[in-house]
Amino acid sequence: QNDEQTKDFVRHFMFLPSLSSCCELWKWQGEALTFGRQVEQRILAARAPLDPMTPVLSPSIQLKIPGEHNRENAALAGAALDTLGLSEAVIKDGLESFEGVEGRLQYVGETRGVKIYNDNSATTPEATIAALRSLDTGIALICGGSDKGLPLDELAACIREHVTHTIVLTHPEYAGSVRLIQSLEAAGVPFAEADTL
Repeated sequence: QNDEQTKDFVRHFMFLPSLSSCCELWKWQGEALTFGRQVEQRILAARAPLDPMTPVLSPSIQLKIPGEHNRENAALAGAALDTLGLSEAVIKDGLESFEGVEGRLQYVGETRGVKIYNDNSATTPEATIAALRSLDTGIALICGGSDKGLPLDELAACIREHVTHTIVLTHPEYAGSVRLIQSLEAAGVPFAEADTL
């Protein structure tokens, strides 16, 4: 492929929706391109002129936000910042001081020994699965909402594995809740319904 074809290829993958789950750094002729792990197989299958590099976050870096997916994202951010020339100390300080984004597995507080997280920005099954895996087990989950038409079977299986109490919001405008209830029932997951918080 010539340089212009390669640039077009790179531009195409820069706008994929899976960019929010970044965990790979790819380099091309001295430039860096970042994108999600989910894209890797598509790029490899297309035989792109790119060399993959998977950054790993040092165990000495203690993030305030939970989850392996957040460690992967932090590793990618650190690698990108390193490519821009920031020092290791500045990168470490920035990553360790980052408290997360509102609504993205945001720690709200603790009541009677129960930690409360707001993850209302997790509007896809994949995002909810990542959050549940980050918090491990013994979770009380309040979920439901609009319908994006995405498969819910893997989410139901993850709920069965990690969640002890599931409450599905059944507001009349929450068509996604209807489908989620069907998936939970098919997976044998007990749940309660509520029309409001």
